[in-house]
Amino acid sequence: MTGQFEMADVSFVARIVVGNDDPRNMRTEEEIRQQMEQVNRCLTGTPRGHIIGMERGGVSHMLGEQQVVLQYSVYHIGFARKPLFMDERAHSAHAETASTAHVPVAQPAGVSAPTVEPTRPPEPVRQPPTANEAAVQQPHDTSVKVSGNGITLDQLKAILTGSDGDALAKIWLEPLNAAMQACDINTPVRRSAFLAQVLAESDELQHVEEPLNYRPERLLQVWPQRFPDVQTAAAYGHNPQAIANRLYADRMGNGDEASGDGWRYRGRGLIAITGRQNYAAFAQRAGLDALAQPDLLLAPEGAALSAAWFWRDCRLNELADHTARPDGSARFDEISRRISGGASGLDRRRSYWQRTRGALGVG
Repeated sequence: MTGQFEMADVSFVARIVVGNDDPRNMRTEEEIRQQMEQVNRCLTGTPRGHIIGMERGGVSHMLGEQQVVLQYSVYHIGFARKPLFMDERAHSAHAETASTAHVPVAQPAGVSAPTVEPTRPPEPVRQPPTANEAAVQQPHDTSVKVSGNGITLDQLKAILTGSDGDALAKIWLEPLNAAMQACDINTPVRRSAFLAQVLAESDELQHVEEPLNYRPERLLQVWPQRFPDVQTAAAYGHNPQAIANRLYADRMGNGDEASGDGWRYRGRGLIAITGRQNYAAFAQRAGLDALAQPDLLLAPEGAALSAAWFWRDCRLNELADHTARPDGSARFDEISRRISGGASGLDRRRSYWQRTRGALGVG
């Protein structure tokens, strides 16, 4: 589907529950992962779906003398027509669908992909939300042109170049503004630099997960230390989970290859956070339990907030301030190197920077 996606285009809505909403029928972590994969397929398949609403809830359940709080999220994904792949899950006991032209759905209020199991101790009572979390969880009306002290819907539309740019702008406007406000990305100069890097990293807000489906020959080229010969590369090729577990084993706070930490804490977010150590740091400072629920970083709110947190934690606001000087392009290139680890893609990042500066009125 090309062009702007409007609610008037919706003829089919998929309602997908992610997590445990029924204490009598508990899902395993693998089943929850499959639920998230189904959401991702809806957002990337053909026809491509669009999130038109999200809600989350919790169920308190007693196991003996222990109280377990089950959490779940519900995605409402709209399509111009019903995808054929939805028929594959028509008889799933945990999925529901509805077909209508106009479906009342809750506005996005954050996403939780729970990993609570009945054998675990009860969760502690949740403390009042931090400032960062509160900024993310406020309900938003993305039809409003001006969004507080952040960027406007028209500005974000002007920055995006793809045929679905208008639809993406409506999805991402408020999560981006909330994240930038929470992390002091609060001037046009800072915002233009931040957004340019985000657009380059996420292919204009389209990808929030690290692509790991590599061919064996590519593994040999990019990571010869981890995949030193043809036989090893062939054993891992086209297997993203195995590649991640080997590639990130014993690094960034991860366990060994068998621990599964490499895949569990693979790169997610608009500026990919990778590794158990970084997920733990983000969870502690941002007030989102990304260590236990890493797929929080696949939702717009978590993806945007994690990128803004990374930006502030790496002191990139200070560098961005200097981009307003005559030598500003050199400072922007330094930001690019700190994010990408090298000079790869500098021209593309500079191009986005010029675009964001123009849209935000930065001289």
